[in-house]
Amino acid sequence: MDIDAFVAAGKPSWDRLEDLVRRRRSLNGAEVDELVELYQRAATHLSIVRSGSRDAILVGRLSALVARARSAVTGAHTPAWREVVRFFTVSFPVVAYRARRWWLGAGLASLVLAWVVGVWIAKNPDVQAAIGTPEDIRQLVEHDFADYYSENPAASFAGQVWINNAYLSMQVIASAVLLGLPIPYILFQNSANVGLLGGLMSANGKADIFWGLILPHGLLELTAVFLAAGAGMRLGWTIIDPGPRRRGEALAEQGRAVMSVALGLVAVLFVSGLIEAGVTPSGLPTWARIGIGVLAEVLFLTYVIFFGRRAVRRNETGDIEFAPDLAPTS
Repeated sequence: MDIDAFVAAGKPSWDRLEDLVRRRRSLNGAEVDELVELYQRAATHLSIVRSGSRDAILVGRLSALVARARSAVTGAHTPAWREVVRFFTVSFPVVAYRARRWWLGAGLASLVLAWVVGVWIAKNPDVQAAIGTPEDIRQLVEHDFADYYSENPAASFAGQVWINNAYLSMQVIASAVLLGLPIPYILFQNSANVGLLGGLMSANGKADIFWGLILPHGLLELTAVFLAAGAGMRLGWTIIDPGPRRRGEALAEQGRAVMSVALGLVAVLFVSGLIEAGVTPSGLPTWARIGIGVLAEVLFLTYVIFFGRRAVRRNETGDIEFAPDLAPTS
């Protein structure tokens, strides 16, 4: 197939179609008929290019043009509430479910590391002395750790926690553009900090306070961070091993999937922030506060498994409808 000759022959009609799509709200009757005819012609051209050429840029341009023209021709717009429902019942859970091995592995490794660091610090007075003076450690375990959760008004604290956790998750996801290489280091830092606090609290007889304050919100919060890490590392691995698809196609699809995770985690971290601000420092018994955290975690995992598995059975990928074959190149 002579791609240059094909483009030269088709470009005038594609340019005309783009112009009509851009002015679709002010077309007269003849122009509407022309729009339909050119849309059908462009769809045919796209089919020809896909079967006879591997020019990724041309395929991407025609895919985007045909999608826009289809929208203009049909004039149908999916109600916004249906898009929201589809996102939370298909797009987000199926991406999380498909990436479950990545984020469950990241979570297990992080928890093991935090536990090892905590035990090491709790059982070694020399390590504790290297961390801080006895006065500093006493201030931390007797005041600072618990006061952190109650020193600000609940609404203000919830907003601050939500922003901080969202920033950490977005930092993890953004690291995917570097093949996910920074993600293990970010998780290492987070796990080491948790282990350090747990070790110091346990060594000073405050383990019950530590677990009573960290578990109510920490279960869901850490799950969100692990999910972000798993999605980011999976995207990084897609760059290395795209499978049977072309690297550009695989990367574009997985990149859009990661954005679904990023948007979904905004809601998850919002719930976690509410628990951290309203439940963690509350006067409820420890068992009740931890029970609320466990319930939130179980509900989230059940949600991902139920909707994610159902979407997988329907061969859903979580990708957008009428997605272009490749990420935009210009």
